[in-house]
Amino acid sequence: LFSHAPEYAITSLDTQFRMHEQIMKCISQFYADQKELEHGLICGIKETQDIPDLNDKASRWHGLSLLPFLEPDIHAIWVNVDTPEQQRKNSTSYYNLGEVEAIQTVLRALTKANGFSEYMQAQKKEEDKEIGIITYYMSQMRAIRNALYPSLDKDQWRNFERFKCDNEYSIPFRINTVDRFQGMERNIVIVSTVRSNKYERPNGDVVANKKYPTALGFAKELQRINVGFSRAKRLLIVVGNKEHFAHKPEYANAISQMKYIDISQLQNL
Repeated sequence: LFSHAPEYAITSLDTQFRMHEQIMKCISQFYADQKELEHGLICGIKETQDIPDLNDKASRWHGLSLLPFLEPDIHAIWVNVDTPEQQRKNSTSYYNLGEVEAIQTVLRALTKANGFSEYMQAQKKEEDKEIGIITYYMSQMRAIRNALYPSLDKDQWRNFERFKCDNEYSIPFRINTVDRFQGMERNIVIVSTVRSNKYERPNGDVVANKKYPTALGFAKELQRINVGFSRAKRLLIVVGNKEHFAHKPEYANAISQMKYIDISQLQNL
């Protein structure tokens, strides 16, 4: 209907009010070919997004500081991890244990950051307190869940809402695949990209994985990239292999909009 309707009957939504403009710039490229969006995506909270007040509903300020990782005026970060991907046995699903460990390192840094206690105390809604952790593969999602909640049994998983703070950080998480997170949002979102230019075989041998673009797996689909990078309101942290993903121009463009840091720089914070 939209594509066949006369122009006088068509309008497009071009203004977003969810995320800080820095995060928006990581996804604005996905709308560049839409002629209806004459000026691309527009940030509807540009005048209020940097108000240093966690209680201001129109602000996207997070107030977190832990150099060289976190700064209050940085809202999109790529954390480089170059560990090998692995494939689940008898499955098309992948996981990356190095990224799971990196996410734990990122969370330790987050919770140590200056301003984190004040940030958590300022969040009134339960979902605003939750940190979203999303990934492109179910196997990686399970690996992250098991790493963050190693002691939960099946009954506790079924009643996860009661136990979501039972982790070493004592904060609530919302862990899911990118596809299942579509339509949701959180103040802070960590994205695990999983795929790598190194592949670890079941026998432990590590070989090159450079057949592009298929080597990017599910993450090569622009819609999934867009969804993954657009869930955060205040702070987006992407964990992944920069060299691998920069082979896709859309990723290279998004990474260029983010602060870049290697996981090794966070391990002693």
